[in-house]
Amino acid sequence: SFTCHRRLGSCNNKKRKKKKKKKQKKTRKKRMADHSEMIPMGESFASLSLLEKAVFVGVMMPALIVLKLCSTLVSAVMGRAWCAGTPWLERAAEDVYIANGWMTWFPSFGLTMSIVRLHSRDGGRTNELMLHGAIFFNEDLACQIQELGEVRYISVPSAFHDSFAMDWKRRFPEAIVICSADALDEISKGVEVDKSTEQALAPFDVSLHDPTPFLRSAIGERVLEVPTGEVGECKEETRALIFSDVMQNNPPTCLMTMLPLGWSGLRVARFFKFMIVKNREGLHSFLVDLCRNTQRLELAVFGHAHEPVRGLDTPQRIATAAKKHCSSTLHY
Repeated sequence: SFTCHRRLGSCNNKKRKKKKKKKQKKTRKKRMADHSEMIPMGESFASLSLLEKAVFVGVMMPALIVLKLCSTLVSAVMGRAWCAGTPWLERAAEDVYIANGWMTWFPSFGLTMSIVRLHSRDGGRTNELMLHGAIFFNEDLACQIQELGEVRYISVPSAFHDSFAMDWKRRFPEAIVICSADALDEISKGVEVDKSTEQALAPFDVSLHDPTPFLRSAIGERVLEVPTGEVGECKEETRALIFSDVMQNNPPTCLMTMLPLGWSGLRVARFFKFMIVKNREGLHSFLVDLCRNTQRLELAVFGHAHEPVRGLDTPQRIATAAKKHCSSTLHY
């Protein structure tokens, strides 16, 4: 009798587990169908197709693990500062600067921080700066930035770019740490966030463009549109777009190109497209419309790049790259 009860209990447990799995699967599919509710980052892998899971586990994961182990060994021997390299400050426009460095766990994979002088809504320049996408902290770089103006905001552009924000916060304790509202819970796990980006930047001439409806996870990325402080050929002030991960412009010398499914050049990164993008056609339309609707766009800055895109052909170059790398589901 005791054995029968145990068997019945075991069967009931199995049934309950099956029902729970089915319910979770239905919930996940419902989230995928509804753009307003994103899948948590940890469930991105579960939302992939069987073929995509096989490619990721069989090809990309082994390469990333080997690279991670090698870079961890180098970091342990040489130190994180050596891996990060010596960042350098470059003027991309009158009121937009970039600081280039390397990812500490991924040598030769560029990481770029944008330093933006904020403009008020009425068009006036301020002395307030925003650091967007913090890189490995460097005191010399901090001193150069301090000469440009007062660091008012430290912006965490996405859940993938939260590693160094608090290092810069300790250097500039008066600065306000911000991130987008939809990723506040995720980013707050490792960063002390003071305000949402939407709330903090409302008084300034900064437009936030949201690609989240086309992504599997709410990583919190916003494409920033800011004034450059320069007058173009049209005799009006030009604009700049600042990307974090949606578009990248890695040099061909980057180690990422050596990985299976690696990438370089101006494009939607393969890893990002593979694991994060849900609707490629939708993301393509978003990027094309963004270029078309941003007036006097003559500069684009990227979170992973050592060279911004400049000139009158900036909209066309971004739109072409978006079409090439997003329009086909099978084009990795």
